[in-house]
Amino acid sequence: MKLFKQFRADEKGAVIVIVAMGMAAFLGFVALVTDVGLLYLTKQKLMNSADAAVLAGAQELPGDSAEARMEAEKYLAYNNVDHNYEINFSSDNMKIEARLTEDVNLFFAKALGWSETSTVAASSKAGVGAIVGYKGIVPFGILEQHVVLYQEYLLKTGDGSDTTGSFGALALGGGGASNFTEVTKYGYDQMVRVGDVLPIESGNMNGPVKKGLNWRMDQCTHGITCTAYKPAPGCPKVLIIPVYEAYEWESNKLKNIKVIGFAAFYVEKAPQNGEILGRFIRVVIPGEIGVGAISDYGAMGVKLIE
Repeated sequence: MKLFKQFRADEKGAVIVIVAMGMAAFLGFVALVTDVGLLYLTKQKLMNSADAAVLAGAQELPGDSAEARMEAEKYLAYNNVDHNYEINFSSDNMKIEARLTEDVNLFFAKALGWSETSTVAASSKAGVGAIVGYKGIVPFGILEQHVVLYQEYLLKTGDGSDTTGSFGALALGGGGASNFTEVTKYGYDQMVRVGDVLPIESGNMNGPVKKGLNWRMDQCTHGITCTAYKPAPGCPKVLIIPVYEAYEWESNKLKNIKVIGFAAFYVEKAPQNGEILGRFIRVVIPGEIGVGAISDYGAMGVKLIE
């Protein structure tokens, strides 16, 4: 009987030891889940802030790195990141990178003998490059040598028969005057990419040009703040035009062209006699882009690259 009571007493002692060890392990797991979860959430917050900052800053590249830095810092401030960050640019101003760090105070780590704080780091990089695919082009084409950024230019439309190739109306979506007007207003609803072959419109389309572009100009409600040098985002006076090279001739007339890039043209005056006065500009637009050494005709895009 005494032996049994002694065994019961020893068993109670063993249970207490096991419970104590279990509690220590349980607290360790709580510490792990709580503090590691906090570190993970902080990392995600920093990543989101870095992504937003570089995408905003890249809108000003490659031309103005100072403005790009200001835009990136503005978005960092929106996300309550006001210190412990670096913003860097590539030598050609085609890329922007943001590096963020934050010291996180841990809850349970100190009790377990770990460090009270941990530094979390995150970085993001965005690149700007020439548009290589776009949905929404207008039915005009331009030869590469005529694209000079910010120089006043008289964009002409015609039947494409001029052997200098300085202008051409495109038959997008079937051709015809009515269709040409609609595509001029709203843009072509199919994706067009570098390398695509497009047909030349047989008529001069002066009437449809006037109707379509007058409608576009009426849609711009941005006032004097919208200019070729600072167009309002999404302004309908900005035309995305395929840059082309001659591809196929028929009876000494250009029949088809091949797309080699995309230009952005800002319309400054209502069209007269099928002629459109404005300037080729640099603008960031949504579309498929190629980051790197790709011909730049002004229509640029932005994407995260790291």
